Amino acid sequence: MKRKITVLTLVVAMVFSLGVFTPRRAQASTTTDIIIYSSIGIGAAIAIVLIATYFTRDDNTLFLTQPPAPQLDRRFLDKPKPRFQFGPACKRPDGSISLVCW
Repeated sequence: MKRKITVLTLVVAMVFSLGVFTPRRAQASTTTDIIIYSSIGIGAAIAIVLIATYFTRDDNTLFLTQPPAPQLDRRFLDKPKPRFQFGPACKRPDGSISLVCW
C-alpha cells in the first residue's frame, strides 16, 4: 500500500512539474483586462465605502440609530372623543380627513 501511494505521488509530481517547466503561451484578451480593471474599481469602491462608514459612525452605538418618534399633537390627546365621529371631526395626526372614525 505504501508503495502505491509513493508511485501515485511521484506520478502527480511529474505531471505538475511538466506543466511548470513547459507552460503554454499566454494569450492576450481584452475581456481579461476588463474583468481585472472592473474588479480593481469595485474593490476600491468597497474600500471607500467601508472607510467612510468607519469615520462617520457613532462610536457609542453598535447599530444605526433610529430617528426620534414624532411628537403627538396635544389638542388631539386632551379632548375626550365621542364613540363615532363623521367628516371634519375625523382629523388624522398628519392633517388629512377621513369620512368616519371611532
